[in-house]
Amino acid sequence: MKAMTKFFLKEKLYIAMFLLILFLYMGSFATGGAKEYKHNGHKVSVSKENVIDNSKDIPSEKIEEIAKTKPLVILISGLMFLLFLLFFVLGVAVDLSWFYNSIRRKDFFSKFGEFARLKTVSWSLGDIIRVAVTFVFWSFIGMVFLSTIYVVINLFANIKDTTLLFHSLLNDFIMIAILIYFIKYRYKTKFSEIGFHFENKFDNISTGFLGYIAFVPFIIFSIMLVNWLCRIFEYAPKMQPIVNIILREEKQYILFTTSFFAAIIGPVAEELFFRGFMYNALKKKLGIFIAVFFTAALFSLLHTNIAGFLPIFILGILLAYIYEKTGNLLCSISVHMFHNIIMLILTFLFRQFIT
Repeated sequence: MKAMTKFFLKEKLYIAMFLLILFLYMGSFATGGAKEYKHNGHKVSVSKENVIDNSKDIPSEKIEEIAKTKPLVILISGLMFLLFLLFFVLGVAVDLSWFYNSIRRKDFFSKFGEFARLKTVSWSLGDIIRVAVTFVFWSFIGMVFLSTIYVVINLFANIKDTTLLFHSLLNDFIMIAILIYFIKYRYKTKFSEIGFHFENKFDNISTGFLGYIAFVPFIIFSIMLVNWLCRIFEYAPKMQPIVNIILREEKQYILFTTSFFAAIIGPVAEELFFRGFMYNALKKKLGIFIAVFFTAALFSLLHTNIAGFLPIFILGILLAYIYEKTGNLLCSISVHMFHNIIMLILTFLFRQFIT
């Protein structure tokens, strides 16, 4: 009883935030939540995203029409196909070389040195929960703040289309601010101690991109497998909100902000949390193997639906491996940014074929 009382007194702030979060969630469910909003004249579900119909291919007539009216789109699409083909071939070559050298008991990445020895961090598994609770709490506050601003501004101009976008952007800044507080001020840890530095940047980044190329075949195979299973079971995956914005939005400033958020801000916040903070705490307690797979699984679960779990899970394993291999958080951030930029380009190309 004394131990429980001591725990409640010690964690009273986080318990209070958690109870408030539960209260707000219950209030949201009780009122039914906002079921839809209008996006450029279209009704878009908030509680249930639009789905991707993967049972139909793009008609050849549509491709011919785009080839005549938008030849640049066809050119970029062809270049992207060649890029992925090159990555696939190089990835298979890297994997076979790694396998061959593993049989001979040689480290394929030996020219880049052994695994980095990251300093053991001061925070624990409990701090992961504290960060999560704090983040959700301030996310609610941010949502209320933005909603209030939108109510006032929409009296003069319609900017409802940006609600989801700017709330996501605000969430990333909230997460970065919380992690800065916990890492730098609460635990007096320098960011360089968790790998946020520019030492050996060229070797580390080359290691990271070599690892990315090695994982490309696995990512492509996983996407093909998921698509095949979706076709067999006639399952239409839910579309991610950010993809929905890119495919539907016509305002250029919203498309630019969405792209900047997905390509730059998102990877920084996610790598700082999943690899820099969570991975190090899990590794200290549970070891590298469990830490890699747990962070990759959670990383994937918070990103997408069941259809996209496997490809993003593989990406999460890669990012954790790169971080552990190089000891450089900027390396995993760079690879994460590169991957997101590739996905953005493909999404914008897909937009041209469906509009």
